[in-house]
Amino acid sequence: MKTGDTLLVLGGGGAVGLIATQLAVAQGIRVMSAVAARDDALVTSLGATPVRYGAELVDAVRSVGDVDFAFDASGKGVLADAIALTGAADRVMPLSDPAAADFGVALSHPTPERAPHALEDTMPLLAQGRLRLREYRTMRMQDAAEAHRLLESGQVHERVVLTL
Repeated sequence: MKTGDTLLVLGGGGAVGLIATQLAVAQGIRVMSAVAARDDALVTSLGATPVRYGAELVDAVRSVGDVDFAFDASGKGVLADAIALTGAADRVMPLSDPAAADFGVALSHPTPERAPHALEDTMPLLAQGRLRLREYRTMRMQDAAEAHRLLESGQVHERVVLTL
């Protein structure tokens, strides 16, 4: 990708999607972020344009503009839509999707050759407080069952970290 390209981040409201969004924006890449409504303001504040997940994803993205590449941080079966939007399987990078091979999409394999300056580009942003991470809450290990109930209910959007 290069400055001026458009990247669709699927799962843009999650921990990985938020980081990918910020790193892309910092490189001058236009970002559309597929998120739930509750994350619209967050991804907008990071410089991305929110679009809604669901059956209308392709139309929602196309109403905003064309997409050059897609990064699937969700792993939730959106590869067909990503390929339709980018026009080619080799323009889609999923982190994890059991059906990737069925679509001719290669799973990401992070190696220094793929992103030779990733650490040098990312660490200053983090050190300067310019890289936002997903919010989290801590709960005691004894409350693990309650943590699972909260996560499964969909009432908690931040990460849950169990402590000893």
